[in-house]
Amino acid sequence: MNTEDQLRLRYEVALAQFRSHPPMIWTRNNFFLLTEAGLLAFTLNQNNSAGTKVGAMGCIAGLLLSVVWLWITLAGKRFILQWRKIISEVEKEVFNDPQIKGPFQMANESGEDKDFIVNVTLALTLLSGGFVVVWVVLLFLRVYQF
Repeated sequence: MNTEDQLRLRYEVALAQFRSHPPMIWTRNNFFLLTEAGLLAFTLNQNNSAGTKVGAMGCIAGLLLSVVWLWITLAGKRFILQWRKIISEVEKEVFNDPQIKGPFQMANESGEDKDFIVNVTLALTLLSGGFVVVWVVLLFLRVYQF
């Protein structure tokens, strides 16, 4: 295998890795959203005195689950950014003509990553962070019985 074939293979593998992460992010977030919603519905239905302990345990479980969800969402964003950087570096070698630039090089040069743009991972981070807040408030209300 010559150098050009190796470079092409590196580029294809990096693109494949980059493309595999968004579907995984969606799958994970769908799982967490469904689980959190079910746990929230269960916890809010615990009204009697025996349900207070169960409700508090549900709040603790929901809080831990939402913290894991937030952590996984941030890790997914980090992976995507790492693969974008790798692809951009490989594109510099693949498209070694200064007149020809790859799509990731063009995006980097346009400042796409530097502008504050509401994107999917930001929305998912806010959603998981919102569940953290909801669980903290519910736990506080369960413990102090307002």
